[in-house]
Amino acid sequence: MVIVSDERGWPQRSGYRRRTAQMVTALSAVGSVTWFVAPRNRYDDGGSLAIPDHLASRVTGVLCCAPTRTRLATAARWRCSQLPWPLAAGDWSRAEAELGRRAPRADLLWVMGIDALRAAKRAGVQAAATVVDMDLESLKLARMLAIDPPANPIRRWIARVDVDRWRRLERQAVGSGAVVSLCSSAERDAFGAPAWVVDNSYPDPGPPPVTGLGDGPPTLVLVGSFAYQPNNDGLAWLLEGVWPTIRAAKPEAELRLVGRGLAADHPARSTPGVTVLDHVADVTPELRRATVAVVPVLWGAGTRVKIIEAFAHHVPVVSTTVGAEGLAVEPGRHLLIADTPRQFAAACLSALADPPTASRLADAGYGLFRQRYEEGVVIHGLTELVRELLAERRRQPGEQG
Repeated sequence: MVIVSDERGWPQRSGYRRRTAQMVTALSAVGSVTWFVAPRNRYDDGGSLAIPDHLASRVTGVLCCAPTRTRLATAARWRCSQLPWPLAAGDWSRAEAELGRRAPRADLLWVMGIDALRAAKRAGVQAAATVVDMDLESLKLARMLAIDPPANPIRRWIARVDVDRWRRLERQAVGSGAVVSLCSSAERDAFGAPAWVVDNSYPDPGPPPVTGLGDGPPTLVLVGSFAYQPNNDGLAWLLEGVWPTIRAAKPEAELRLVGRGLAADHPARSTPGVTVLDHVADVTPELRRATVAVVPVLWGAGTRVKIIEAFAHHVPVVSTTVGAEGLAVEPGRHLLIADTPRQFAAACLSALADPPTASRLADAGYGLFRQRYEEGVVIHGLTELVRELLAERRRQPGEQG
């Protein structure tokens, strides 16, 4: 089997990396895997893929950079190619050469995203079955335009054009005969075509601590990459409209931001009560000390691994509706939902002031995690889907090639 991605899987520093690692692990449980990784960072073409020891005998990694074109070259390609800007920016030529040389045929071709699908097809990879795991970029971009459009009119125009370009490519993936994999039934409904639903997952960090949620100082935590625009926009909304209300009611409260991507002069670094942790080797200690995990996401698509991560660590969650979208959660039972700054602050203060309610939310979230989103549960379900797909294709002679 062959899997192609534009990102590493380990170390698992982002939800996208975690999902990539999830797919590699699941496929390796079915058979041997050749994994082609074409990082988008033009400088990320060295080192190893850090494949875990327990997968090393079944996964062969091939690192082949797909560097980003200059802005001028990207603009020229965008204008004449009908590709959305991110795809026009990527140069997959080296990756395609490696794919064509080392993986001309496969029982299963699994690609992480439409850019990887296009590269594998251009490389001439022949497969009995193809699965494309993708975000609905058209949906994400349309929501960004509705909620937080770029101030620059040229960028705004490009984004409007790209909504249609992404939508056309998403439909073409279905028309090519590939199986589409999405991360939630909500995305499948929005997609409007048959697709697998493969949940995002998180490894079980072990049983929750014995200490109660109200035993330490009131601590809110936000985990995520702040180079990702929905997280950055949500943080701005939190700092401007929510955090002042919380600090006025609880001056001793602390907000801890765990993740890379904040500029050196970002306002969060000088906001009273806010601690910025640009990089931590392990988020578990931060989540174990947290009273509440906050998810102030205002736009986007997919599902937020940060909520699953908080559930896994037995931390109550306050989220926007968009932040919790796609997860099998019941507001008021598994987490609290609030969509205005005033409501969000009130929900956080309620969780901080009422440890029994916070503990009840944490218990329900942890139970849902163990039942549906624990890594082993999701991987088991995915391996069964893959085995069924391969068995079906083997019963159809002449499909391969």
